[in-house]
Amino acid sequence: PTDEAQVCALIQASANAECFVDADAAFSQACRAAESDGRSVSDKVVQFYIMACARSGEATRALEVFEEHFSDALSDRKRMRSRPAFVAVMNSFGRRGQVEETERLEQRALSSGMPWSIEMLNAKLKACRESGDPDAALRCYATAAAAHNAFPDNVTVKLLLDTCGRAGRLTEALLIYEAAEQAGFVPDPLTVNSLIRHYCATNQAARAFEVYEAAGKRGAPSPNLLTLTALSESCSVASAAARTADGRKMWMSRSLSLYTAGQALLSERSSLNYEGSPPRG
Repeated sequence: PTDEAQVCALIQASANAECFVDADAAFSQACRAAESDGRSVSDKVVQFYIMACARSGEATRALEVFEEHFSDALSDRKRMRSRPAFVAVMNSFGRRGQVEETERLEQRALSSGMPWSIEMLNAKLKACRESGDPDAALRCYATAAAAHNAFPDNVTVKLLLDTCGRAGRLTEALLIYEAAEQAGFVPDPLTVNSLIRHYCATNQAARAFEVYEAAGKRGAPSPNLLTLTALSESCSVASAAARTADGRKMWMSRSLSLYTAGQALLSERSSLNYEGSPPRG
Protein backbone atom coordinates (compact mmCIF):
# COMPACT_ATOMS: atom_id res chain seq x y z
CA PRO A 1 0.00 0.00 0.00
CA THR A 2 1.05 3.57 -0.72
CA ASP A 3 -1.62 5.36 1.29
CA GLU A 4 -0.18 6.71 4.58
CA ALA A 5 -2.99 5.31 6.74
CA GLN A 6 -2.69 1.87 5.15
CA VAL A 7 1.09 1.81 5.59
CA CYS A 8 0.76 2.78 9.27
CA ALA A 9 -1.92 0.13 9.80
CA LEU A 10 0.25 -2.53 8.15
CA ILE A 11 3.29 -1.59 10.25
CA GLN A 12 1.27 -1.66 13.46
CA ALA A 13 -0.47 -4.93 12.60
CA SER A 14 2.85 -6.59 11.76
CA ALA A 15 4.37 -5.48 15.07
CA ASN A 16 1.29 -6.66 16.98
CA ALA A 17 1.59 -10.04 15.27
CA GLU A 18 5.30 -10.17 16.22
CA CYS A 19 6.30 -10.10 12.54
CA PHE A 20 8.84 -7.30 12.64
CA VAL A 21 10.29 -8.34 9.29
CA ASP A 22 6.97 -7.39 7.66
CA ALA A 23 6.87 -4.04 9.48
CA ASP A 24 10.44 -3.40 8.32
CA ALA A 25 9.53 -4.30 4.73
CA ALA A 26 6.50 -1.99 4.76
CA PHE A 27 8.59 0.90 6.06
CA SER A 28 11.35 0.31 3.52
CA GLN A 29 8.79 0.23 0.70
CA ALA A 30 7.26 3.49 1.94
CA CYS A 31 10.70 5.13 2.04
CA ARG A 32 11.46 3.99 -1.53
CA ALA A 33 8.09 5.24 -2.77
CA ALA A 34 8.61 8.62 -1.14
CA GLU A 35 12.13 8.90 -2.56
CA SER A 36 10.93 8.12 -6.07
CA ASP A 37 8.41 10.97 -5.73
CA GLY A 38 11.12 13.36 -4.57
CA ARG A 39 9.81 13.72 -1.03
CA SER A 40 10.52 12.45 2.46
CA VAL A 41 8.50 9.69 4.07
CA SER A 42 5.83 11.19 6.35
CA ASP A 43 6.45 11.82 10.04
CA LYS A 44 3.48 9.62 10.91
CA VAL A 45 4.88 6.60 9.07
CA VAL A 46 8.24 7.11 10.78
CA GLN A 47 6.55 7.32 14.20
CA PHE A 48 4.61 4.11 13.61
CA TYR A 49 7.78 2.33 12.50
CA ILE A 50 9.75 3.51 15.53
CA MET A 51 6.93 2.31 17.80
CA ALA A 52 7.00 -1.03 15.96
CA CYS A 53 10.75 -1.23 16.60
CA ALA A 54 10.18 -0.51 20.28
CA ARG A 55 7.44 -3.14 20.54
CA SER A 56 9.63 -5.71 18.80
CA GLY A 57 12.72 -5.12 20.95
CA GLU A 58 14.64 -3.43 18.13
CA ALA A 59 15.93 -0.60 20.31
CA THR A 60 19.08 0.11 18.29
CA ARG A 61 17.10 0.27 15.05
CA ALA A 62 14.54 2.60 16.68
CA LEU A 63 17.30 5.00 17.69
CA GLU A 64 18.91 4.84 14.24
CA VAL A 65 15.65 5.79 12.51
CA PHE A 66 14.99 8.55 15.01
CA GLU A 67 18.45 10.01 14.40
CA GLU A 68 17.87 9.93 10.66
CA HIS A 69 14.41 11.50 10.61
CA PHE A 70 13.83 13.42 13.84
CA SER A 71 17.10 14.41 15.50
CA ASP A 72 16.76 18.00 14.24
CA ALA A 73 13.25 18.31 15.68
CA LEU A 74 13.97 17.69 19.35
CA SER A 75 13.56 21.36 20.19
CA ASP A 76 10.51 21.92 17.95
CA ARG A 77 8.26 23.32 20.71
CA LYS A 78 5.46 24.33 18.37
CA ARG A 79 4.65 21.02 16.70
CA MET A 80 6.43 18.65 19.07
CA ARG A 81 6.40 16.18 16.20
CA SER A 82 9.31 14.24 17.59
CA ARG A 83 8.04 13.62 21.14
CA PRO A 84 5.96 10.43 20.54
CA ALA A 85 8.79 8.89 18.54
CA PHE A 86 11.39 9.87 21.14
CA VAL A 87 9.35 8.37 23.99
CA ALA A 88 9.02 5.19 21.92
CA VAL A 89 12.81 5.07 21.60
CA MET A 90 13.17 5.48 25.37
CA ASN A 91 10.61 2.71 25.92
CA SER A 92 12.49 0.37 23.61
CA PHE A 93 15.60 0.69 25.80
CA GLY A 94 13.39 0.51 28.88
CA ARG A 95 12.13 -2.91 27.80
CA ARG A 96 15.77 -3.99 27.66
CA GLY A 97 16.34 -2.87 31.24
CA GLN A 98 18.95 -0.28 30.20
CA VAL A 99 18.46 2.32 32.92
CA GLU A 100 21.53 4.41 32.09
CA GLU A 101 20.59 4.61 28.41
CA THR A 102 17.07 5.84 29.18
CA GLU A 103 18.53 8.46 31.53
CA ARG A 104 21.00 9.55 28.87
CA LEU A 105 18.23 9.88 26.29
CA GLU A 106 16.08 11.91 28.67
CA GLN A 107 18.95 14.28 29.42
CA ARG A 108 19.62 14.70 25.71
CA ALA A 109 15.99 15.63 25.07
CA LEU A 110 15.84 18.11 27.94
CA SER A 111 19.13 19.69 26.90
CA SER A 112 17.72 20.14 23.39
CA GLY A 113 14.66 21.98 24.68
CA MET A 114 12.03 19.24 24.70
CA PRO A 115 9.68 19.71 27.68
CA TRP A 116 9.74 16.97 30.30
CA SER A 117 6.80 14.54 30.39
CA ILE A 118 5.60 11.75 32.69
CA GLU A 119 6.15 9.32 29.81
CA MET A 120 9.91 9.94 30.10
CA LEU A 121 9.82 8.93 33.76
CA ASN A 122 7.75 5.86 32.96
CA ALA A 123 10.27 4.74 30.34
CA LYS A 124 13.02 4.94 32.96
CA LEU A 125 10.88 3.10 35.51
CA LYS A 126 10.23 0.39 32.94
CA ALA A 127 13.99 -0.07 32.63
CA CYS A 128 14.26 -0.26 36.43
CA ARG A 129 11.56 -2.94 36.55
CA GLU A 130 13.16 -5.02 33.81
CA SER A 131 16.59 -4.78 35.46
CA GLY A 132 15.18 -5.45 38.95
CA ASP A 133 16.57 -2.24 40.42
CA PRO A 134 14.20 -0.70 43.03
CA ASP A 135 16.87 1.76 44.21
CA ALA A 136 17.11 3.24 40.72
CA ALA A 137 13.31 3.34 40.42
CA LEU A 138 12.88 5.24 43.68
CA ARG A 139 15.77 7.56 42.76
CA CYS A 140 14.26 8.30 39.32
CA TYR A 141 10.89 9.06 40.87
CA ALA A 142 12.37 11.29 43.58
CA THR A 143 14.41 13.18 40.99
CA ALA A 144 11.38 13.74 38.76
CA ALA A 145 9.31 14.90 41.73
CA ALA A 146 11.97 17.39 42.78
CA ALA A 147 12.98 18.67 39.35
CA HIS A 148 9.65 18.58 37.50
CA ASN A 149 7.02 18.44 40.25
CA ALA A 150 6.05 15.05 38.81
CA PHE A 151 2.61 13.68 39.63
CA PRO A 152 2.31 9.95 38.94
CA ASP A 153 -0.13 8.46 36.48
CA ASN A 154 -1.41 4.89 36.61
CA VAL A 155 1.56 3.55 34.66
CA THR A 156 3.96 5.19 37.13
CA VAL A 157 2.23 3.66 40.15
CA LYS A 158 2.05 0.18 38.62
CA LEU A 159 5.72 0.22 37.62
CA LEU A 160 6.77 1.30 41.11
CA LEU A 161 4.61 -1.39 42.70
CA ASP A 162 5.96 -4.09 40.38
CA THR A 163 9.60 -3.07 40.80
CA CYS A 164 9.53 -2.64 44.57
CA GLY A 165 7.24 -5.63 45.08
CA ARG A 166 9.65 -8.00 43.37
CA ALA A 167 12.41 -6.79 45.68
CA GLY A 168 10.35 -7.11 48.86
CA ARG A 169 10.12 -3.33 49.28
CA LEU A 170 6.43 -2.74 48.69
CA THR A 171 6.02 -0.33 51.58
CA GLU A 172 8.08 2.36 49.82
CA ALA A 173 5.99 2.18 46.66
CA LEU A 174 2.72 2.11 48.60
CA LEU A 175 3.75 5.27 50.46
CA ILE A 176 4.22 7.03 47.12
CA TYR A 177 0.76 5.87 46.03
CA GLU A 178 -0.81 7.04 49.29
CA ALA A 179 0.76 10.48 48.97
CA ALA A 180 -0.58 10.72 45.42
CA GLU A 181 -3.99 9.50 46.59
CA GLN A 182 -4.11 12.33 49.13
CA ALA A 183 -3.38 14.75 46.28
CA GLY A 184 -6.24 13.44 44.13
CA PHE A 185 -4.80 10.45 42.25
CA VAL A 186 -7.52 8.02 41.09
CA PRO A 187 -6.39 4.49 40.17
CA ASP A 188 -7.74 2.87 37.01
CA PRO A 189 -9.10 -0.73 37.09
CA LEU A 190 -5.70 -2.31 36.38
CA THR A 191 -4.04 -0.31 39.13
CA VAL A 192 -6.90 -1.14 41.52
CA ASN A 193 -6.20 -4.85 40.98
CA SER A 194 -2.50 -4.31 41.55
CA LEU A 195 -2.99 -2.19 44.67
CA ILE A 196 -5.39 -4.67 46.29
CA ARG A 197 -3.06 -7.61 45.72
CA HIS A 198 -0.04 -5.69 46.99
CA TYR A 199 -1.83 -4.50 50.12
CA CYS A 200 -2.91 -8.10 50.74
CA ALA A 201 0.69 -9.22 50.30
CA THR A 202 1.75 -6.82 53.06
CA ASN A 203 -1.06 -7.96 55.39
CA GLN A 204 -2.94 -4.66 55.08
CA ALA A 205 -6.45 -6.02 54.62
CA ALA A 206 -8.08 -2.77 55.75
CA ARG A 207 -6.26 -0.71 53.10
CA ALA A 208 -6.92 -3.35 50.45
CA PHE A 209 -10.63 -3.30 51.22
CA GLU A 210 -10.65 0.52 51.18
CA VAL A 211 -9.27 0.48 47.63
CA TYR A 212 -11.87 -2.14 46.62
CA GLU A 213 -14.73 -0.23 48.21
CA ALA A 214 -13.69 3.13 46.74
CA ALA A 215 -13.48 1.61 43.26
CA GLY A 216 -16.98 0.21 43.64
CA LYS A 217 -18.36 3.59 44.69
CA ARG A 218 -16.80 5.13 41.55
CA GLY A 219 -18.63 2.55 39.44
CA ALA A 220 -15.40 0.89 38.35
CA PRO A 221 -15.51 -2.67 36.96
CA SER A 222 -15.20 -5.51 39.45
CA PRO A 223 -11.61 -6.63 40.16
CA ASN A 224 -10.55 -9.84 38.47
CA LEU A 225 -10.94 -13.28 40.00
CA LEU A 226 -7.34 -13.47 41.23
CA THR A 227 -7.74 -10.16 43.08
CA LEU A 228 -11.12 -11.07 44.58
CA THR A 229 -9.70 -14.36 45.83
CA ALA A 230 -6.65 -12.68 47.38
CA LEU A 231 -8.82 -10.08 49.10
CA SER A 232 -11.29 -12.67 50.36
CA GLU A 233 -8.45 -14.71 51.88
CA SER A 234 -6.91 -11.56 53.40
CA CYS A 235 -10.24 -10.65 55.01
CA SER A 236 -10.53 -14.20 56.37
CA VAL A 237 -7.08 -13.87 57.98
CA ALA A 238 -8.11 -10.50 59.43
CA SER A 239 -11.23 -12.11 60.88
CA ALA A 240 -9.17 -14.75 62.67
CA ALA A 241 -6.87 -12.06 64.08
CA ALA A 242 -9.65 -9.69 65.19
CA ARG A 243 -9.81 -9.04 68.93
CA THR A 244 -13.56 -8.53 69.22
CA ALA A 245 -16.61 -10.50 68.16
CA ASP A 246 -17.85 -7.56 66.09
CA GLY A 247 -14.48 -7.33 64.32
CA ARG A 248 -14.48 -11.04 63.53
CA LYS A 249 -18.03 -10.81 62.24
CA MET A 250 -17.26 -7.78 60.03
CA TRP A 251 -14.19 -9.32 58.42
CA MET A 252 -15.84 -12.70 57.88
CA SER A 253 -18.84 -10.99 56.28
CA ARG A 254 -16.49 -9.16 53.91
CA SER A 255 -14.65 -12.36 53.12
CA LEU A 256 -17.88 -14.19 52.28
CA SER A 257 -19.21 -11.35 50.12
CA LEU A 258 -15.95 -11.32 48.15
CA TYR A 259 -16.03 -15.10 47.80
CA THR A 260 -19.59 -14.83 46.47
CA ALA A 261 -18.55 -12.11 44.02
CA GLY A 262 -15.70 -14.31 42.81
CA GLN A 263 -18.01 -17.29 42.33
CA ALA A 264 -20.46 -15.13 40.40
CA LEU A 265 -17.65 -13.96 38.14
CA LEU A 266 -16.54 -17.55 37.60
CA SER A 267 -20.08 -18.67 36.87
CA GLU A 268 -20.55 -15.85 34.39
CA ARG A 269 -17.47 -16.96 32.49
CA SER A 270 -18.41 -20.63 32.45
CA SER A 271 -21.94 -19.94 31.20
CA LEU A 272 -20.85 -18.02 28.12
CA ASN A 273 -22.67 -19.36 25.05
CA TYR A 274 -20.69 -19.23 21.83
CA GLU A 275 -22.95 -19.36 18.82
CA GLY A 276 -22.05 -22.10 16.39
CA SER A 277 -19.87 -24.04 18.83
CA PRO A 278 -19.92 -27.82 18.20
CA PRO A 279 -22.09 -29.95 20.50
CA ARG A 280 -20.36 -31.78 23.32
CA GLY A 281 -20.25 -35.53 23.71
